Amino acid sequence: MGAETLSAHVVHVVDHEGTLSKDAADLRTHILERVKIFLYDQDSSRRSKVNPTEWHNEPEKFAVKYCRNLQITKYVEFRHISEDRDRLREKALAGVEKTTEKNIVLWVKDDPSESKRDWYE
Repeated sequence: MGAETLSAHVVHVVDHEGTLSKDAADLRTHILERVKIFLYDQDSSRRSKVNPTEWHNEPEKFAVKYCRNLQITKYVEFRHISEDRDRLREKALAGVEKTTEKNIVLWVKDDPSESKRDWYE
């Protein structure tokens, strides 16, 4: 037993607009090459239960898509009770969405001017 952490009750809603047909295969490959390093760097309380090997073998399990605009809304929900006034909506460069089939889609805002340095090179 034990108490649930507050982060277990934080809901993230990814809102993407303007899906682009830009090919994301190179970015997906780049991410898959570095995901084990990234997961290793996360402390155990933040490390998610993902299986990158599954992503290599079944490409539909992890997709990368580009969009024009991306925002993430965060709020705390307890026993299906939440308040609209406490929702935090922020612009984002990337956001993760789980599909109804439990697949993962990484949405990336297509804006080269906001690109970040790759810390895992």
